[in-house]
Amino acid sequence: MSNQTAINRAEMPKAANPILDRRTVENANRNLLKHLKPGLSVLDVGCGSGAITRGMAERVGPQGRVVGIDPSETPILQARQQAGEFPQLTFQTADVYDFETAEQFDLVTCARVLQWLARPEEALAR
Repeated sequence: MSNQTAINRAEMPKAANPILDRRTVENANRNLLKHLKPGLSVLDVGCGSGAITRGMAERVGPQGRVVGIDPSETPILQARQQAGEFPQLTFQTADVYDFETAEQFDLVTCARVLQWLARPEEALAR
């Protein structure tokens, strides 16, 4: 499966947006909560509309940093619009296979992402 095919498969219909936007780190990624501490730097791979990512930013606080990436521009634009008052939160259109940054992260998360990837092992190795 090509990476573009995987991106197309992962696109959610617009009708799903209200459901996806109700997700929070507390109700959709509870296992992550114990790891999110003030001051941490977090990368959220496949962040979509950023609903869960915003909760991460709240938990790491203003001394922390959260970067959300997603290969689809539409949800990233939505995430930026809904980012709220979190200067420590940024969203980028980026593909996990060629995402480059000089920044180091304390924590990398990719909830509900691997099943959509053409080469999940390669993504994990990065």
